[in-house]
Amino acid sequence: MAIEMRDDPAAYWEQEAGPKWVASREMLDLAMEPVSASILAAAALRPGERVVDVGCGAGSLTLAAATAVGVDGEVLGLDVSRPLAAEASERTASLESVTIAVGDAQVYALSSAADAVVSRFGVMFFTDSVAAFRNLRAGMAPGGRLVFACWQGVDRNPWITWPVAAIGDLAPEPTGPSPYAGADEPGPFRFAKREFTARLLAEAGFEEPTFQSIEQDLAIAGSVDDIMGFVQHVGPLSRTLSAIEEAQRGAALARVRTYVQEHLDGGVMKRGAGWWVVSARAPA
Repeated sequence: MAIEMRDDPAAYWEQEAGPKWVASREMLDLAMEPVSASILAAAALRPGERVVDVGCGAGSLTLAAATAVGVDGEVLGLDVSRPLAAEASERTASLESVTIAVGDAQVYALSSAADAVVSRFGVMFFTDSVAAFRNLRAGMAPGGRLVFACWQGVDRNPWITWPVAAIGDLAPEPTGPSPYAGADEPGPFRFAKREFTARLLAEAGFEEPTFQSIEQDLAIAGSVDDIMGFVQHVGPLSRTLSAIEEAQRGAALARVRTYVQEHLDGGVMKRGAGWWVVSARAPA
């Protein structure tokens, strides 16, 4: 039986999602380039700074942060998923300024005062958001910057939802908690509402929260087969397929393939996405 993210986020990323994300790393890196750029622009990292990348995944934002802070800086990439952390370790092995650790940022003890904590879609999966943000704040230097990207509402993110939309009437009626509900539970849209997120950050002791709204197309690159393999491993399609009667799964996948064929242009398919770049400060 598959592990549900909301039931055990750490096990989900360790056993279910982590290996799939490693396999899709190159496509994800390309797709997430605009998101990483928006985080780095807001964080304004400087040479010599100490940075923590929460939910570092396969390490692309960690690598970019290491470039920004230079050889005199320090970057810690932290992730609960051993497969993703192993990938990040391999990619950063030649950089003495980078350390990759397996751990839960909700309880992980940071060993030095971070000038900045950054995260690309890695902070929405804590079991207790306030406790996690408090723990991060405790490991930050006075006045340290927190900058993270989180998805806006599901209605602003066809980049995520298009495969299920392509299935149309073959998709089953939803049952149980929706991964798009925006509830205070681990999930991609947990921080879609800015007022809710600002309140959590204030409870955790952060000051001056700001929200930059970004709406931009994200790209999925490759052949039709490449993209079909990607969406069956990353995103909501696999969950939906498992709920469709076996006799209809072939027809459902055929609809997704047709959609890709119709929207693929020069080896790239672009879909709209909306995310917040959230910035806040630890007390001085």
